[in-house]
Amino acid sequence: MPENCLRHEPQLHYEKFNNHKPLTLITVGTLDGRKNNILLLKSISLMSHKTDIRLNIVGNGPLEKSLKKYVLNNNLEEIVTFHGKLTREEVGALFKTSHLNILTSIMEGNPTVVWEAMEAGVPTLSLDHCGMHDTVTSTAGFPIKIDIEEHLIQSIADTIDMICENPNILIEKAQNVINEASKYLWPERRKKFNQLYKIAIDNFNRKKS
Repeated sequence: MPENCLRHEPQLHYEKFNNHKPLTLITVGTLDGRKNNILLLKSISLMSHKTDIRLNIVGNGPLEKSLKKYVLNNNLEEIVTFHGKLTREEVGALFKTSHLNILTSIMEGNPTVVWEAMEAGVPTLSLDHCGMHDTVTSTAGFPIKIDIEEHLIQSIADTIDMICENPNILIEKAQNVINEASKYLWPERRKKFNQLYKIAIDNFNRKKS
């Protein structure tokens, strides 16, 4: 059960759907092995519609140099932009114009970026494990089944290609993000936590008696 909550009421910025080309992707986090950004870059390299997308990479870290080298060696410079470390407000502005949030971490808790995307009505594509498994649903996002690396790379590439071919699916997913987000607002979370505490106390009291 995720401990995170939304800081603000979610808002969907419909104007970005007036033109799906390029399809704007965003990934946010430290550029290290745990975040596994190379998996996404390898997937983009395999895409049939890679010229129809743009990827914003936000963050810095020890693998920044090698990731930039991969982009250069695979002719992805026109597709991928490295923004470095940005303020929360700057990241929020990017989310408003993004169609899809991507998270390819191999180890996570409940990453803040999922909630930041949710506040902006942005669906998330993520590996279906860790905290993302409990938050990113097939109704409002794109959970990717865990598999060997080769299959994961192809699955991500195929999913983004499918979105490029059927961009209206993003509007449906984004609307579902807004619908699902309501249960993660603080008043609802407090209500849920209090229900669980009551169950725990009642169970404890029954055992005592």
